[in-house]
Amino acid sequence: MEDRLASTPDSTQLSELMRGAAERVSTVFAELREWSHPGRAMEAWARQTLGGAGATSLGGVGPAEPYEVVTKCWIEPPDRFREEGPDHIIVQAGDRWYAKHPALGVETNEDDPDRTITIADTLRHWIDPAPVLPLLRLSVDGESSVAGRRAIRARAVPADGPGDDPELGWLGYCADEWELLVDAERQPA
Repeated sequence: MEDRLASTPDSTQLSELMRGAAERVSTVFAELREWSHPGRAMEAWARQTLGGAGATSLGGVGPAEPYEVVTKCWIEPPDRFREEGPDHIIVQAGDRWYAKHPALGVETNEDDPDRTITIADTLRHWIDPAPVLPLLRLSVDGESSVAGRRAIRARAVPADGPGDDPELGWLGYCADEWELLVDAERQPA
């Protein structure tokens, strides 16, 4: 039986909901859309690291125009993962994994069980966001709906000023703020 939040929670209740997320996950499918504007990213980096002085363009390094990368991830804790990107696929079951990438070819650890691989790393953070919550200030901005489920729309800003803390890097390095959609439906703890 699901426990639905009766109304939109405040930021403290939202934080508690996110802290207990890892214990309630049985399977996850996510389509991660990472949008980046390299020029703005370089400006943010310069503001944070150089105090606003210095380089404000990429100088020919990497894409100059905004772009989006879509990655699909499936997770069944504790040890089953699948990640599909525009040019790669990685599958892991227990200690065994398989990866295919046009530049790297096909790889597996079948002959070397000690070889490891990182898979669905960003999504793993979202399944258990508790470690990063002390680094953020959350505010609830209302409600939304995602995949037919009620979601809490929230705004997160770095608790201690600029978002250049390495622990926040997976959210988007040097970002001023993030918009989050948090599943409002949960299983009792």
